[in-house]
Formats: sequence, structure tokens, C-alpha cells
Amino acid sequence: MDAARPRSDLNEINHIMNIETDIEHRRAHLYAWFSTLLAHELDARQVEALTAGAWRDILDTLAACGFESAVADMREALVRLGGQGELRLELAADFAQTFLRDQKHSALPYASIYRGEGGLLCADDEARMREILQSNGLQVADGVGEPADHIAVLLAYLAHMIEQQVEGGDPGAAAREQAMFLESALIGWIPSFATKCQTVGDAYFYPALSRVLRDYLLADLDYLKASAA
Repeated sequence: MDAARPRSDLNEINHIMNIETDIEHRRAHLYAWFSTLLAHELDARQVEALTAGAWRDILDTLAACGFESAVADMREALVRLGGQGELRLELAADFAQTFLRDQKHSALPYASIYRGEGGLLCADDEARMREILQSNGLQVADGVGEPADHIAVLLAYLAHMIEQQVEGGDPGAAAREQAMFLESALIGWIPSFATKCQTVGDAYFYPALSRVLRDYLLADLDYLKASAA
């Protein structure tokens, strides 16, 4: 598994979100999309996709699914940042402002920071996620350079899990396993992470993205619990 890079090219994502009727494929590609956005600064091709291509269509889908307010904030941020200079560079600065400074001024995107005792990096959550990856024959992608409890790695693993279980014979069991991972690895800290993102000064796009992710995770957990019943 390439744990913090796009799992599909832009054309495939566009196809899935607009044509594919299987909700499980949609869920997997949404989690891969969130992972890609949060893994690193976006390149020029990805910025174009976000503003005029396949990723803009994903925003339309999320808005149609009930996340209009947070999606509207993402779009407003793109307009605002684009008005300040070259959008790719402004988004890179927004990414750095939100995630790459110290713990006081940024929302560091690691589970251990929010769940571990003392807010230390590479604590129990990182070790647990590394064990999960290893037990499934996976590892953090070469060149990512992040601990296993980085938010992009967790989301990429969830996308991988959904894809692996799409062809399985027991949808209820798959839903229970995915709900367990959501609750144990993500739900326990993403709301705090999203709240911290809102406090970052002079950042717009990624704080709005964190709200969309938080709201989607909570809605997806409800969906999984209903599917598992």
C-alpha cells in the first residue's frame, strides 16, 4: 500500500465519483482523496483538479451529501487564497501554517499528539499502527517520511481496508471491522485535531478541510453501525 499518496489517478476518481454506483468504492476513493490532500503540499496538477477538475466534482458530491457549510468554507478559501497570489504557492503556505510549525501554533497531524500521555510524537498510537501495517504486509510508502500515526497514513489504510473488503462475502463483518478501526484510530482524536486547526492563524483551506473530514468520519461511522446491525 502506498500509504500517503493518491490511490487512483484523477480520471479514475472522476469516474468513481460520478458514475460508480457502489457506495463502498465511493467510500474508499473518498478516504484516498482525504489522505492525498493531507499528506503533503499539492502539486500544480492536483491544484488544477481541485479547482476545475475531478476533485471539484468530489466537493460537489460532499456538498450534496450534507456537508455544505464546510465545503463552502473550502471553496471560499480557494477563492481567497487565489486572490492573494499563485494558488499553488498560497495553498502550500496554508498547509505549512496549519500542520508544519510547532505544537503550539499548528495542528500537528499525528494521533499520538492528541491521544498519547503528554502529547508526545511516536507514542503508543504510532507503534500500534505500525504493527497493523506490518501484520497486513504493508508499510508507509518510501519517501513519505512520516510516522505511521500520521493522518494521511491512517486514512490511506482505511481506503485500503475498504477496497480489500469490497469483494468479501460478509458486508456486515466488513462494516464492523471498519467501524472498529474508525473508532480506535481516528474518531478519538480527529474532532480535537479539527478544533485545533480552527485556531491556526492565517490559514483557511486546511482548517475547512479538517471540518469536512471530521463531519464525514462521524457520518460514515453512523453508516457503518447501521450496516453492521
